[in-house]
Amino acid sequence: MVPTLAILQAVIVSPPGSFDRMRECTRIHTPHDASSAKRTIEERDIHLPALNIDGRPVEVEEGATVLDAAGKLGISIPTLCSPGSGCNPDPVCLVCAVRDETADRIVPACAAKVSDGMAVRTSGGEVERARSAALSLLAAEHAGDCEAPCRRGCPLAVDGDALAGFLRAGDLTSAADVVFDRNPFPALTGRLCSAPCEKTCRRRALDGAVSIRLLERFVGDASSRRLPSRAPASGKKAAVVGAGPAGLSAAFHLLRAGVDVTVFEKTGRAGGGLLHCETDGRLPAAVLEAEIARVAVLGAELVFDTEAGRDVSWEEIARGRDLVVVACGAIGETSLEGLGVTTGESGIAVDRETFATSRPGVFAAGSAVRETTQSVHSLREGREAARAALALIAEGTAAPARKRFDSHLTGLTAEELAAFAARASVGPRNPKTDAGFTLDEAAAEARRCFSCACLKREECAFRKVMSSVPVERRVRLEKRPAVRFDDTHPDVVLEPGKCIKCGRCVRITRERGEPVGLAFLGRGIETTVAPPFGRGLKEALTVSAAECVAACPTGALAWKRGKAVNRA
Repeated sequence: MVPTLAILQAVIVSPPGSFDRMRECTRIHTPHDASSAKRTIEERDIHLPALNIDGRPVEVEEGATVLDAAGKLGISIPTLCSPGSGCNPDPVCLVCAVRDETADRIVPACAAKVSDGMAVRTSGGEVERARSAALSLLAAEHAGDCEAPCRRGCPLAVDGDALAGFLRAGDLTSAADVVFDRNPFPALTGRLCSAPCEKTCRRRALDGAVSIRLLERFVGDASSRRLPSRAPASGKKAAVVGAGPAGLSAAFHLLRAGVDVTVFEKTGRAGGGLLHCETDGRLPAAVLEAEIARVAVLGAELVFDTEAGRDVSWEEIARGRDLVVVACGAIGETSLEGLGVTTGESGIAVDRETFATSRPGVFAAGSAVRETTQSVHSLREGREAARAALALIAEGTAAPARKRFDSHLTGLTAEELAAFAARASVGPRNPKTDAGFTLDEAAAEARRCFSCACLKREECAFRKVMSSVPVERRVRLEKRPAVRFDDTHPDVVLEPGKCIKCGRCVRITRERGEPVGLAFLGRGIETTVAPPFGRGLKEALTVSAAECVAACPTGALAWKRGKAVNRA
């Protein structure tokens, strides 16, 4: 077995053989008679290289790469290349490593030209180890966050970075969309949640965390009459048993996905454990009613004074419906007779990732599974149960949520923290606790946000590959790249620490004739990509900004929030 390091050192090689057969161009003879519309086309014989990929034969054009040939067969090979960006692939990242069995070596699929009779294997231990080693090295030199620390700290994974960004811009509609994507009741959590997101906020170490909980509360209060978007009716039907936080959360997310939902509640009022918060004065009755009404307005049918297993049988609840979500609080085995699910010591037994029970199509969440005292965790479980249920409808299996690679930036120096702070407003945290924000106060507090999340977190090619290719062992560098920001360009930001040194932007600026352009600066691990001679990004990217942003496989070059992606 070839050692991984040797593979990486020897991988950038030209494939064996030469192309002896040159494709001959079609000759077009134009008749001398100009009035004639006929043309005589003479084509000579064209021989297309034929190769074998994973045991499947394919013919491709002369000069095609292994990556081209695999695409023709529908075989997926991980790559950081940017199809359609106008940037030719570079075989420097080695993420697309495949095995050329004819030559008995590992080659980069994006650069290896096919030859007649070639045999290629796109999987197997040697291929996987080469890709894993390549990605481990790239990740070691990638200094940046995919998601903001506040989002990791939130049980509902609300994108606090995006929320603050839209509130800074005065875009309440988009801010509400960000919140409703994860949290159906922001006016409730904005009053009841213990704000674990603020404990992980990066600004906390400077002069106090951003008041994310009050920002969510502001959005909830300001959107009390706003109806979140809903997908067209899917024709699917679901029953939710229990109108507490877990059940209402499940109903909300199912409704937004176009599912017809009926909620059965054994009491005469929705709210479940949230009603206790109303009683002890932590939650105004009007706020609770407005939040719950959102579920009804979305289209849920709420059936009160109806206890499952007593007033209506479980089979009747399930009949004619595609899904059932049980979220009726603590429930005894006797009450579950007829549902056909397995119970555990604390409640209904479920898969911990999908909340699926032993009966297909039946899910359970909240205190029906185990006692839950915090409403925010019940909301999360209801959402996850709905997500898995929707996956069952769409894909035939209640698969766990896809886990995405999430780069974490840790060990910030004082200089790096100052670099983040320079991008936000100056001033301490708003001292308000019980009272909510006004519009101006919310915008001012949002401007304190460091904007830690990557601007390319959804389309980042590096993140997609890291999420799909197993990395056996992560390389740890004694010193990671420094965190810096070049905000001098009006539309684009450069974060050199996120750069993986692919060199595409350097080549693009050179080919487009940029007077300053971008260049590799420094040596070894200290190498960075930046404008040379101490110039700024505005001077470096005068005509090639859009092309460079599109070609960058990470968030090292990205559009600033709200900037059009078709700008030069």
